[in-house]
Amino acid sequence: EDIGETQLLHDTPLDTHYDAVYICSALVLEEYRRQGVSLRLAVDAIRRIMADHPVQTLFIWAFTEAGDRLAAAIAAAVGLPLLRRKKREHP
Repeated sequence: EDIGETQLLHDTPLDTHYDAVYICSALVLEEYRRQGVSLRLAVDAIRRIMADHPVQTLFIWAFTEAGDRLAAAIAAAVGLPLLRRKKREHP
């Protein structure tokens, strides 16, 4: 069964330990793109989460090639496997 981001957020309890992180959107102003801003912020955030949680996997649902590349760079930087949600085929 497919669920969306809103349902995923709604179904995520706050008082537990997590073994996965879902990477979502990164929006950067044009003049700051390609400077590593998103990469640095995401890696820092994931490392902070890993200090308190036994994170073993990253998940993404990329909508762009740039988003997919960024997620791959984040996964490499924190040393975790990256699982991608398959894109839907439209009839």
